Amino acid sequence: MIVSFLYRQIFGSIYLTVQNQSKLDIVKGCKVIDLQQQQLINGSGNNMKTEIRYLVITDKETFVCESSFINGKFNNSDIFWRLKKDSVYTFRVAGIGKSILYDYRNILEVVR
Repeated sequence: MIVSFLYRQIFGSIYLTVQNQSKLDIVKGCKVIDLQQQQLINGSGNNMKTEIRYLVITDKETFVCESSFINGKFNNSDIFWRLKKDSVYTFRVAGIGKSILYDYRNILEVVR
């Protein structure tokens, strides 16, 4: 019973992640208002882990710029550091945006 529940939870999470990252869209004319680099620190003692998260705040919505195994994107820091405040971009994004499980759509590519 417990094993069945765990399998449903694990495969349900994988399914939702694939579904979220499979929804692709083009968002045109996004003026960058702010660029934020966040450090997420987890653990304690000798078992500390730091993750970097990049947020791109535009006049249309806020995006995250992170790796996506499903979409073959691993150049998140390259994309983020090439963006400039007050510049206007067209982004290819993945995700559904704000929901219970996800916060922001992921920038996959700057189309310009």
